[in-house]
Amino acid sequence: MKRFSLFLFALFALLMGVPPQAALAKAGDVVTNLSNLSNSKVYNIKSVRGYLLYSANYTDKLAGSAGSGVKDAGTASATAAAQQFAIYTVGGKHFLYSVGAKKFVSSNGNYESTPNTELSITATGNANNPWLFKLGSNTINMQAKGGDAAGCVVNSWATADDGNRLTIVEATLDEATDIESPMVPLLQNVYNGYVAQLKAANGMKYFYHDASDAINSLPATAPATKAELETAIANLQTKIEDLNSAEGVLGTDLNGKTLFIGNLQHSKMYVSAQVWNGYDALGSDESGWQLNHAWVFEKADKDNTYYIKNAESGMYIGAIPGENDKCVPLVADKASAQVYTVAYAGKNGYCNIYVEGGTANRNALHMVNWNGVVRWETAAEASKFRLEDATDVLAAYNKYYTIKVASGAYLNAEDNNVVLKGSSVAGLNYCWHVVKMADGTYRFINAKNAGKVLASNGSEGDARATLQSPALTNYDATYTTYFDGSIKLDGSGVSQVKLAGSANNYWNKRGDNLGLWNNTAAGSGNDAGSNFTFVEVQPSDDILYAEYNTVQPGTRPTDISKYALWYNVPVAKTGVSDTWMEYALPLGNGQLGATIRGGIFKDELQFNEKTLWQGSTGNGGGENNSRGWYQNFGSVMVTDMSKAFSFADDTKPVKDYVRYLDIVNGVGGVNYKSSDDATTYSRRYFTSATDKVLVAHYEAKGTDKLNLKVTFMPDNQIGAGSVTYADGGATFSGKMTLVSYNAAYKVLASDGATIKTDNEGIHVSGAEWVNVFLAAATDFDATKAGCKSGASADDIAATVQGRLTAATAKDYTTLLNDHVAKFSGYMNRADLNIAEACTDKTTEELLTYYNAAAANKSTADAYYLESLYFQYGRYMTVAANLDGSIHAPSNLQGIWNDRSNTDFWHCDIHADINVQMNYWPADPTNLSEMHLPFLYNIIDLASAPNSPWVALAQKVKKGAKGWTIAVENNIFGGTSTWENSNMKALGAWYCDHLWRYYKYTLDRNFLKKALPVMYQNALFTKSIATKNTDGQYVITGEWSPEHGEWNQITAFAQQTAYQGLKDLFEGYAELGSESPVTAAEMAELEDLYNNFDKGVWVENYNPGGVNWSEAKPCISEWKNLPLSDPDHRHLSHLMCLYPFNQVSAFATDADSVKQFQAAYNGMIARKGDVTGWSMGWQTNTYARCLDGDKAHYNLQRALRHSTSYTIAMGGQGGCYYNLFDAHSPFQIDGNYGCTSGVAEMLLQSYDDVITILPALPSSWKNGSVKGLKAQGNYTVDEEWSEGKATAVRITNNLDVDRQVSVRYDNKVATFDISANATLDIDLSAGLPTGVNKVVNVPVSTIKTIYDLSGRRVNKAEKGVYIINGQKVVF
Repeated sequence: MKRFSLFLFALFALLMGVPPQAALAKAGDVVTNLSNLSNSKVYNIKSVRGYLLYSANYTDKLAGSAGSGVKDAGTASATAAAQQFAIYTVGGKHFLYSVGAKKFVSSNGNYESTPNTELSITATGNANNPWLFKLGSNTINMQAKGGDAAGCVVNSWATADDGNRLTIVEATLDEATDIESPMVPLLQNVYNGYVAQLKAANGMKYFYHDASDAINSLPATAPATKAELETAIANLQTKIEDLNSAEGVLGTDLNGKTLFIGNLQHSKMYVSAQVWNGYDALGSDESGWQLNHAWVFEKADKDNTYYIKNAESGMYIGAIPGENDKCVPLVADKASAQVYTVAYAGKNGYCNIYVEGGTANRNALHMVNWNGVVRWETAAEASKFRLEDATDVLAAYNKYYTIKVASGAYLNAEDNNVVLKGSSVAGLNYCWHVVKMADGTYRFINAKNAGKVLASNGSEGDARATLQSPALTNYDATYTTYFDGSIKLDGSGVSQVKLAGSANNYWNKRGDNLGLWNNTAAGSGNDAGSNFTFVEVQPSDDILYAEYNTVQPGTRPTDISKYALWYNVPVAKTGVSDTWMEYALPLGNGQLGATIRGGIFKDELQFNEKTLWQGSTGNGGGENNSRGWYQNFGSVMVTDMSKAFSFADDTKPVKDYVRYLDIVNGVGGVNYKSSDDATTYSRRYFTSATDKVLVAHYEAKGTDKLNLKVTFMPDNQIGAGSVTYADGGATFSGKMTLVSYNAAYKVLASDGATIKTDNEGIHVSGAEWVNVFLAAATDFDATKAGCKSGASADDIAATVQGRLTAATAKDYTTLLNDHVAKFSGYMNRADLNIAEACTDKTTEELLTYYNAAAANKSTADAYYLESLYFQYGRYMTVAANLDGSIHAPSNLQGIWNDRSNTDFWHCDIHADINVQMNYWPADPTNLSEMHLPFLYNIIDLASAPNSPWVALAQKVKKGAKGWTIAVENNIFGGTSTWENSNMKALGAWYCDHLWRYYKYTLDRNFLKKALPVMYQNALFTKSIATKNTDGQYVITGEWSPEHGEWNQITAFAQQTAYQGLKDLFEGYAELGSESPVTAAEMAELEDLYNNFDKGVWVENYNPGGVNWSEAKPCISEWKNLPLSDPDHRHLSHLMCLYPFNQVSAFATDADSVKQFQAAYNGMIARKGDVTGWSMGWQTNTYARCLDGDKAHYNLQRALRHSTSYTIAMGGQGGCYYNLFDAHSPFQIDGNYGCTSGVAEMLLQSYDDVITILPALPSSWKNGSVKGLKAQGNYTVDEEWSEGKATAVRITNNLDVDRQVSVRYDNKVATFDISANATLDIDLSAGLPTGVNKVVNVPVSTIKTIYDLSGRRVNKAEKGVYIINGQKVVF
């Protein structure tokens, strides 16, 4: 029987396209070619870290033999069933089956009975371990000892390393082992997939073959046995191949048709119209069923050739671009349009759209997954398009329906989630378009989240409804987007809606979710949770429209500061899918964060509060009780009810529209005019630096008055109570896991205006001006136990109302002036002048121009943009940290977040580079006060009774002293469990910030508070360090962020921990007898400090792709492994260069010079197209290398426009049109990193010498900078011309006379400088020499002035003079 079965396997291999040698390969082989895989064999899967297995200790998921929790691993065995896996190849796809578990392996490493996860196997290039396994989008990563206890994780980590480079070795198949039965569900999947292809083919209308005969020939009863399935699959393959024939293609006449254009490779996406890098172009996304995704095909002169016009804009598809990865443009008229040939693509239902005679293999439209359509060859699957008739869908947009369940609540969409909430229709998201398909089924399009359809996923009460791409067929195995049942659209009675084709699987209300109930009772009409009423409605204007029809652009306001972002197109008119990430303008006072997008009809004031976090103080154990996430608080929506402008046509346009953000004054604004020019409207926004409120001021000057509606919209994820409207104001409150919160606003208006309050909001009419004041607060207090202030809900509400009362008692002008005075006071401390301002280009136009051509980066406009970006980082430093009473650091998005960002690393406090980078610019750009919220959070949490950081240290190592932090943190001390035991030195990096602040401010009182915290972290370092055989202390079991490898001694941990020790000993010496840490306590650490391996190791390395002919010395990343992956975003082995100063370009001894050169080479060797924050880091590291041009190049890369709003680990780094840094997505650390990097280019002082213009880019030939800070509490101004410094001014900010050392052009001179005095040095002839003692003498004390020849002069010009017996530099 076994021999006969093997014969069948060999026969089936032929049917499935597997070469016959796969079924007949010799036993015992190592698989070096995937064609040698056999469905009749089992395999061991190994790496240098051990082997995969089924473990009785982890019965639900894949295990690895090195896992500490795997007690039954035993030794490697070819005969042990627990170590054996079948790798089935069916229908050209691989699936992984555990013989020991008798189940398949899923995309997260868990076992599943039904094979739903495809295994992809790719080559690693490693001869000994040649394969990398991906299950779905996740990679199998075997763990080293000390890694995950299960010995294996299946996750997004895909960088090749010892854990995922695998070997496949044929094992010994026991005759009793059944590996044939698991083939049946696989074959059923393949069979069902082919049937679905036939059914889908039957629905094709363009470039298709008639599939009805094939459909009719399907057996009435599906095949069930393996043999039946194999025969049926072979027959289906033949039928499908026939359908792909080039002969007899139907549906080729497209003239006059309005069509949606889908894609073969990107099967859920459709061709759209968008604005890309400043011009109208083709895009691609999943929101396919809407007007700007519909295309009209107009016949050209020849057969099968067409002009293709967008149904919404009337624009035509233009010519194929002349370069790759550039989106195909849209042009205004047919005369400028490209004629495209549309022809069968060799795949049933698909066509190519290409230019006859164009560039060979680059003449076809080709969809990409980053929202674009570019050029490529016709043979590519992404160049094959599916056409769908758009007529019925677009017609459905003419009708709106509400859908209400009898048990209460309306069906609506919250982003992409479909829920049953609300007792009234609160917005367009409560309205639906209904499309009746040709087969009698229904699909539902949400009116607000246009283009996607309602989809049910899951079963019974666990089912969840979401919005999905309409490309999903009614045969999709995951989502059901087609529905039938008793559906009454005429309102004649209740409807019961079920999954299309099911007997009784009906919609059913489950809590706030749209679930399912698979029961005849659900369709009986007697269950209120399954009875839905459809009512056709005509939404009011404030629900139906996002913006007025026609908005004419204005010019840059003349009354805003030199440094401002400005735009003249409303965001609703831009066509981008994420207007918040692309265009939101941030305001902040360190407590409240807010963003504006400047809508005229609907003005959304989205707001955050720095301490509104979900989560608590735990280490793991569920996000709600541990790390959690940073929350959006909600929005205030101000709607223009004046009817002064037209919605449906251009008869009453908005004129001269401008919105801006003045980053010097911290004020946002919108200006526009009425259609008749008789009224000028202005809006101003600021989060008060003095009064702890958000202020929005609306004003109309002229014949028209303001008529506004003001409503509150709490975020739907914070569990807010109902909004209460009363007395011209509104409030809501609630509680997260740890913190409680309250938010409220108050509306005031000019004399003569009417303010009406009802349950729908605040209504103001007949006003010349309207002011909206918002306040919000929580009970967070990091200085108290558990980070709770002890305030009750009533106390929090009283705090909020108290702020509103105080603010509304002041007039608007006073509030504005007070705010501007304080905010601009910080911003005006520093200024960079490398170009004359201001350009007449909007910020979007400026960024587009900057990136359009290399030559543009050498223009005044480019230099202005670079200086604006520098100041923008300073602006966001102030805005996120101005309120020093809140001891909490800013997070991955500063204090700005419009969504519950669990998808974007939870918007957390990420401590392996990100939160530290947030504070890099604070000290060098003269904003040291803004460092304090982070620093006091460190001091508070490390010193707290029952500190969660102390608990974490003991969890990382039992019995450890001191404290540490995790990679993923919140502001309460709560953490996730991700890699806590493998990156143990992060607390030392925090301590370096404590010392860094002191070095810039020389605040001894602060250092007295910080030093005990630094000491306690050093005790933790001592707890985890061990002495190596060479007598040096190392930290083992480490993982280099975020590069790998497991269980190593890493440069990152060594350099970081050593820096913490170094800072501690220097701080102790600085305080001397005032030190709160005793000499005896310090003595405990002397051996550790003196014998600690600093981690600055050097190896020879050639990464390839650089201008090196051979390997060069580079800093190592691991003590015992060679460098690898030169394209990685992290620079963890170069901490020694920046932010630390363990290697220096100014070093003179031979060993230190070699180390610096190795660090510089290591920078050149890191050459990937990285994330935005990595560009910021490299701006700093190259500045430390004194390579201004490479630092400048990374600044230029950071100003590249990103087109991605989702997570990309490379290729999409840059920024958005609002200059938010793009990882992607938005991540604020890159903004801060670039600002710090510019400061490092212009001034360095880490070695206690003030270095003038250490890394000035060659293109910044002329300029000046004022107000930078040097360590030692000096303020420095610099001027330069033709790339050379001409003057420097150094101000001593202390009340004591001192000496200051200055370096320029590799020369150092030391000067005396009086208390609170300023030293002027003329550098036009280089740094003065021979002047041993130079002071700046206050003018009032000057009596007689002599030149160096002894001649008396009346006035001192630039140079050195003798005044009152002392040499003085002017």
